[in-house]
Amino acid sequence: MNQILRFSVLGSGSDANAYCIADSRHALLIDNGFSCRELFSRLDAADIDPKNLLAVLVTHDHHDHIRGVKTLSRKLGIPVCLSQALAEKDPWDRMFPDAVICVPGKTLHFGPFSVTPFSTFHDSEGSLGYSAVWGEKRLTIITDTGRTDEVMAETARQSDVLFLEANYCPDMLENGSYPEFLKRRISSASGHLSNHEACTFLKHLDRKTRRVYLCHLSASNNTPRRVLETLETAGISNNAQYVVCSRGEMYCGEI
Repeated sequence: MNQILRFSVLGSGSDANAYCIADSRHALLIDNGFSCRELFSRLDAADIDPKNLLAVLVTHDHHDHIRGVKTLSRKLGIPVCLSQALAEKDPWDRMFPDAVICVPGKTLHFGPFSVTPFSTFHDSEGSLGYSAVWGEKRLTIITDTGRTDEVMAETARQSDVLFLEANYCPDMLENGSYPEFLKRRISSASGHLSNHEACTFLKHLDRKTRRVYLCHLSASNNTPRRVLETLETAGISNNAQYVVCSRGEMYCGEI
């Protein structure tokens, strides 16, 4: 096995989301809110060959996460992994009749990767997060969830790299132009994590996590500066390398 594992935030935010982990010969994609052309361009920039993709792991069915999944799966002939609830949801059952069903807590194997899904709390039935192990390294993605739980915390504690949602600044949301029903939806227990909630989660991990990518920032209700200010106010130590992901930008690393 190649001793270097690469990972990429190919894009995150309100418009399109996709994450990738890869070694020299294998890769996994988590979500794809991009067109195939745009995704391939971003994979190329990350030095990842699309032909190495073994599967696409779907967190939930909102458009910014699944817009390009169907076309990509059929173009490359790779499986789509999703929850039972999503697989049975019209029209997913027709789009992917041979989908790989993900059961929270049950590990799936793709080449050198062992992937364990876990439930998230979002207004999309059967929404999931994923934790992937490669050798002795673990990467975990926790986004699109209105709250966290001990399963997420324990998984994050064991992770070398964590992708964590910091979707909105409460002050910006409260004083912004969104209608009240949408404000309530975003801030609910089935909505998104605020900057404060993300930092509180991190502060209580007592983690070994070496790198944390704060991602899925709202286009209307957050800015990277607001996230950094919340980190500073929370007094989180700098034992981990924190990266705040600007909307739509790419971030690559390796361990």
